[in-house]
Order: sequence, then C-alpha cells, then structure tokens
Amino acid sequence: MNIKKDFLLLLLISLFELFISYHFNTIHRTNLISKPSTSLSMTLSIDVTQKKTKIPLNIAVAGAGVGGIFLGYALQTRGFNVTVFEKAAKFSRFGGPIQLASNALSCVNALSPSLFQKIMGRFTFTGTRKCGIKDGIRNSWYSIFDAITNLAEWNDLPYTGVIDRPDLQEILLDNMQEGTVLNSKAITSYTEHSDGKVDIHIEGGETIKGFDVLVGADGIWSSIRAQMWNEPSARPGTCTYSGYTLFAAESVMHPNSTFFQSEGYFDAGYKVYIGPGKYFVTSDVGSGRIQWYAFLALPPGTKARSSNVQYLRDQFEGWSQEIHACLDNTPEQIVEQRDLYDRRPSVLKSWSKGHVT
Repeated sequence: MNIKKDFLLLLLISLFELFISYHFNTIHRTNLISKPSTSLSMTLSIDVTQKKTKIPLNIAVAGAGVGGIFLGYALQTRGFNVTVFEKAAKFSRFGGPIQLASNALSCVNALSPSLFQKIMGRFTFTGTRKCGIKDGIRNSWYSIFDAITNLAEWNDLPYTGVIDRPDLQEILLDNMQEGTVLNSKAITSYTEHSDGKVDIHIEGGETIKGFDVLVGADGIWSSIRAQMWNEPSARPGTCTYSGYTLFAAESVMHPNSTFFQSEGYFDAGYKVYIGPGKYFVTSDVGSGRIQWYAFLALPPGTKARSSNVQYLRDQFEGWSQEIHACLDNTPEQIVEQRDLYDRRPSVLKSWSKGHVT
C-alpha cells in the first residue's frame, strides 16, 4: 500500500492542467491559421473563413498503472483525446490495496460523483478506526493518528480507506471510452518536432505520430524520464536503494485470532510496528483480510532462502504476537518480496520539457 500515491496522483493531474495551459500558447502559435482563440484549455481553435473549429488536444500517456489510467480518465472527462499505452499484454488481478485519503476521495467525487460511488462500493474505511504506530516489541501504542478521522469530520470529507488495486483499475477501465488503453504497447522513446508534435516509439519498432502532448506515467523506472533527463537507461537512472527490502502478503484472519486481542475485529484500521532495523505494517483491507508488510534493513538482492515465512518469524522473534499471528496464518507461496528504491526530489531538473512531461 503506497500511502503517498493518492496525493501524488492528484498533484500530477493539477500540474498537468497547468502544463496544458502554459504550453497551449506554443501549440497555438505553430498551428493557428488565423487569430487566437480565447480558450486555453483542451482545444486548438482555428478560424477558417470565419468558421471556428475546435480540435481537441491529442494526448499520449505512457503506462496504465493506477496513475496513468486515473490521469487518462480525468483528461477524457474534460474532453481531451487520450490514448494510454501499456506494456503488459493484459490486465490481471495483481497488486495489493492502495490507500485513498480524504482529500483524494473528495477530488474524485468532484471529478465524477458516479465514479466515486463505484469506488465506495468496493471500499474499506480505515479512517474511522484506530490507526497509528505501535512499539513492535511491547505492543503498546506510540502514537494514534487522530487527525485522519478528525480532519475528515471537521472538513466534511470522506473518510480515508483502502481499495484493492485491481478493483480500482477495473472501475477506471470500465468507465473509459473503448480503445483508450492499448496493451502490449511499451513506449521506449519519443521524438519531439519543431512544431511541437510528438512521435512515440513502441517496443518492437512501431512509431505512432502526431501527439500534442506526451505524459510519462510509466513508474519509477520511466523511459520517458530517462530520455528527458539524458540518462543512459531507466534502471537505475537517478533512483537509489532505500535501504529496505519488502515482504508482503495477505492473511484471512479469524475473529478469534490473537491478532484481535488488543484491538477488536472492527477497532483498528492500520498499525505500524516499529523496532530496530525493521518494521511491520498491517491494514484491514475488507472481507476479513489483513494485508501485511515487513520492511527489513538488508542489502539489495538479499533473497536466497528456503522459506520466507520462517525467515520472517526468525527476524521478528520476540516481537508482538500480532505480527506472528499474521505470519502463522500466511501460506508460503503467496509471500512476495521486492527491494525498495526511492527517487530523490529534483531541484535542478524540470519534470517537463517542450510538450513532454
């Protein structure tokens, strides 16, 4: 679960709309036949023999993750022509829950009340319950995040909660125009011409020409960013290892489980158990399921072991029994591991260049 993703997504949409407004002037100058239009949003206005024709901007989005699809949906509802290019051959139910905070949900509702209601139909609220940081060994609360509940109530916002990433993806795909998202179309590079038009180059040799704007939503290993910033390759690019490797899985917990002894079945939303060199996170994700994450301070590539579950039992020996209740109730084959990489804030490099962002 990426707690920051909902904020970053909305920030991306806001910045993109500013980007469109700013760069419209350039597009307008190079494509306008007669006098400029007063519109600075989603169309080019061309005055031909006193008959005004509006041409929607043609936008390519690289990457059909939650960020790329949400951006595509938002732009499409505003009248843009959008095509989202995804490298995966098909969408499958992969990935855990994603948290949507109150501010993100209120923006979704403002964008589309019907989309908001569909998300609510598969949503699990955590902001109405106790959430915070616990001592991983003593199992006592360090800090309870009251603001998650209070700010929503004070500002009349929806409560924070989680939704399965595949469910959110499915809802968005079902509400986009047919043919918007193209699979097996990984964008490897692009060419921007002097008139502002952008051609995209697809893995395998295909080139698609004539986009007004290209948005790179292709993740931390972005090919779009690598080209824009003149990096030799997307991996590792300007990413650095965070110092942590992550183990994650999902458990279906019985209401009488040790996990619920301190806090009842409906009392806690998510808990962060902290200790030296590691921490453990749990979150209720609905239908009796608990998603858990174990973060260990290990070198990258530390993956050789016969049993991840037993390895984690050993790593968290002496820690809260709530952690061990999760581990004991998790089948070995569903535990996933990945090293975590971060991207440091960019101060000297712009996130946009020309008609690419």
